[in-house]
Amino acid sequence: MDVLITQKKMTDSEAFVKARGGGNLIGKAMYGGGKITMKQLYLQSFEVVFDAYFKPGLVERFFTRKGQMGGNSQKICMIVEGTRCTASYHEQPLPLYEADLDPDMCQDSTFDKEKIIAQAKRVAMRIMRRHSGHIITSMEVASYRPFYRPYYVAFYGEMEMGKKVRYIAIEADGYKTDSSL
Repeated sequence: MDVLITQKKMTDSEAFVKARGGGNLIGKAMYGGGKITMKQLYLQSFEVVFDAYFKPGLVERFFTRKGQMGGNSQKICMIVEGTRCTASYHEQPLPLYEADLDPDMCQDSTFDKEKIIAQAKRVAMRIMRRHSGHIITSMEVASYRPFYRPYYVAFYGEMEMGKKVRYIAIEADGYKTDSSL
């Protein structure tokens, strides 16, 4: 299956060391010494680029002459994670590569395109409003492209049918998803 992916930057041993940490102090105390099973997966994400059109804020309109006002549009790039539909801002588009992957290693998103675009738009509007003070008049999708990110999934304990297994997902491409907004 030919898909777009981000480059894997983490080795298996680095992922195992990170998994041995358990995610947090309680996880390390409970599962740090037990059996850890590692599996590599490619999870679907989406890159959504918006053309945002805005009016200058009140302060900018008050202190700037009409001829000196800047443009009234800008592009903003958002990355939406396909498993939880969480959006995060990214400075520049990610470098993506084509690769032939086994379909068993890929996990597709369960969210539809409209929900993904709506989530990215909501976070992008919040970011623009907080950081630039502009009054956003409209946002249009300039580009939308799905891609896959490599993850190591660490399962703690024995994997048995009907038994809950604790797990953490470790980003193997080096791009940390920030969901602080």
